[in-house]
Amino acid sequence: MSSLSLQSRQLERASSHWSILLRRLPRAIPSTNGVAGSARTSGAVTWFHPSAIGAFALCNTCCRPLIPVQQLVTSKMSGISPPVVAASDAEVFMGLLNRVKLDLAEDQKKDGHLESAFCRLKEVLEYNLTGGKKNRGLSVVASYRQLASPSQKTEDNITIAMIIGLCVELLQASLLVADDIMDNSTMRRGKPCWYKKEGVGLYAINDSFLLKSMIYELLKKYCMEKPFYLNVLELFLQVSYKTELGQALDLLTAQPDKIDFSSFTEERYETIAKYKTAFYSFYLPIAAAMYMVEIVSKEAHASAEAILLEMGQFFQIQENYGCQDPAKVACVKAVYTELNLQTVYQQYEDKSYARLMSLIDNHSTSLPKVIFLELAQRLYKRQK
Repeated sequence: MSSLSLQSRQLERASSHWSILLRRLPRAIPSTNGVAGSARTSGAVTWFHPSAIGAFALCNTCCRPLIPVQQLVTSKMSGISPPVVAASDAEVFMGLLNRVKLDLAEDQKKDGHLESAFCRLKEVLEYNLTGGKKNRGLSVVASYRQLASPSQKTEDNITIAMIIGLCVELLQASLLVADDIMDNSTMRRGKPCWYKKEGVGLYAINDSFLLKSMIYELLKKYCMEKPFYLNVLELFLQVSYKTELGQALDLLTAQPDKIDFSSFTEERYETIAKYKTAFYSFYLPIAAAMYMVEIVSKEAHASAEAILLEMGQFFQIQENYGCQDPAKVACVKAVYTELNLQTVYQQYEDKSYARLMSLIDNHSTSLPKVIFLELAQRLYKRQK
């Protein structure tokens, strides 16, 4: 294949991706001169930030350069015509990662001495935010759509909801990078854990800090002028604190050099599940959407928390643990069969579901029940 043909194919793929992204980010992109430029593609207007042209390459020597917007403008001569297809939330959501890279390019221009550090951060983002279903981040968007009034469902607000959802995913990524080091894990989402990647090692500790710091940079950049900014900022800080307390309890309960079986109680396990997983995975996305639509009462948030923490605890019960050695897996399955744990689990699931439905009936007086029911449908009776 000729280099020209290869470039054409690469450009076509990138063109489709970016035209979708840019159509959905008309006003989320700041303009230094207060004017937005436009380019007409296939009859649809694609908006872009004038100062972004030519600023996509973070570092041509150590990072893959992004394609400038100029090259994405379609013409009759180019023969490239991006499909006019509405992108799903998931596609646009992941496209925001490129928006973050553009932000980094702007930051790098302000201080060229940090070029290598920005390149490193870009690599960290690409490796740790790809893969997975992004359910936590997308829950912010879905919940906002359920809670918002018709007048609130603007493109701007949906974009902001996606940005906050991306912040939820950044928190998740930060926690997982650190957790994998502490647990001495080797694989994450079908590829080596970040710290296991060649040349990373314990530098991953600082990378975890960078991922978490990106949350507050994005919130400041896109939400600072919004009335909900302070509430959402404090929400992320509080949830991070609770999650880190849960991680501390988990580490103290299962110290490799100090096994104390008296600490392995059902109450301790439920507390770990609640703090380590449920707050950031379930309460954080819904609570952020609530603040966006100005649901700020302590009663409403306490009700949502009661329901969502119950879901979070059940979610933690479903996860799989242990090594993947077939012989060892077979031994564990044999013990499960002997103890009839499948029936025990099914009974627990039924009780948990009934308890959750009761919580939804009792607590969702100021919130639409559909938000919680949709989450419950994803969790209960699912086959893995």
